[in-house]
Amino acid sequence: MPLFFMHTCCSHLFNARGEIIQDIRLFSLPATKHSSLNNDIDTLVNVILDIFSFNNCWMDSRLRFRCTASAYVYNQPRISRRASHTTASPSDAPHHPDLADIRARYRHQGHGTVVLERHSSPGIATIKLQNPKRRNALSPKMQSELADALDALEHEASDPKSNMCGVILMGDDHSFCSGFDLSQAAESFMTSKAGFEMATLMHSTLLRLKRLPMISVAAVDGFALGGGAELSTACDFRVVAKNASIRFVHLSMGVTTAFGGGTMLTNIVGRSTALRLLLSSPTLHAEEAFALGLCDQIAQDKQVYEESVRLLNTFLYENSGKGSMRHPVQVVRAMKKVVSMADELPARDSLEQERDLFQTLWGGEANMAAIRKSPVSKKKDAI
Repeated sequence: MPLFFMHTCCSHLFNARGEIIQDIRLFSLPATKHSSLNNDIDTLVNVILDIFSFNNCWMDSRLRFRCTASAYVYNQPRISRRASHTTASPSDAPHHPDLADIRARYRHQGHGTVVLERHSSPGIATIKLQNPKRRNALSPKMQSELADALDALEHEASDPKSNMCGVILMGDDHSFCSGFDLSQAAESFMTSKAGFEMATLMHSTLLRLKRLPMISVAAVDGFALGGGAELSTACDFRVVAKNASIRFVHLSMGVTTAFGGGTMLTNIVGRSTALRLLLSSPTLHAEEAFALGLCDQIAQDKQVYEESVRLLNTFLYENSGKGSMRHPVQVVRAMKKVVSMADELPARDSLEQERDLFQTLWGGEANMAAIRKSPVSKKKDAI
């Protein structure tokens, strides 16, 4: 049977910040020999990966998988030209805006600010949203500054001398975030193109937060509404104050989730529960969110930051008491990477990456120190 390349294979190449740096499209090409097309595609993919290897593209294994394994169909009968899949032309492809350009334009639009406090507690950074008159709603300016904060945290994560391995996302004045700042909803901003640009920037930023090799906690106090509820889903854990209100209000605003929160919410609570929360828009308080798995720990009112620090310390220290020995920073970061890869990559690729991370730590300083302290090792030395 002849082989036909049935689908248009579309992939994106990402840099370390989760920003799209290249669109890759392989268009429908008929072939009479299986081996010929297979080899051509594999060669093309290898060339593409070699060309862009300098961009720190950690998703290259996923790109390879998507281009070679899912793009063509074997042993299909010959079909007429009219019945065959129609391939979109490059001019029909969606436009992917320049994130740097969006950030530059947003930087001067709206009020509020985002403050990154390094080492607000030992080894822990805090991202604080400050727009108290709007319950910390995100203006375009704040969206740009949130991306800036991720720049700084990624730099910290790449610094072998840095001991930072936890980050808390919170709002100022005892409120988390009430979504997009509607005072910025000028006519020029309420276009399909503008909405696409905002969603693209926030998808990039929250994906970077999700992938960041630090343990992240959303300290939810007061209101987490709409896009604010979405922000919380990008973190590894959510500590929710008893007085807090979480609500996905998008349906009543005539839109879907803008910041990627629909996908992340589904990963956290499951398909049926996510659909119910998005369609019914109930107001969730701490105990209700805890029952659904959307809250990991309940805090007393006005104690959400302190409770978030305590939660992080249970992961960062052997014992949560003051002065206890810290787990090695590189091991904590590597463990976060393992879970992040499992969340995004096909199983085979995730396993390969997990093995490679393990190899870098096995027999290392932290591993050998733990072995020397183990009861089995001490007993052996005594003999």
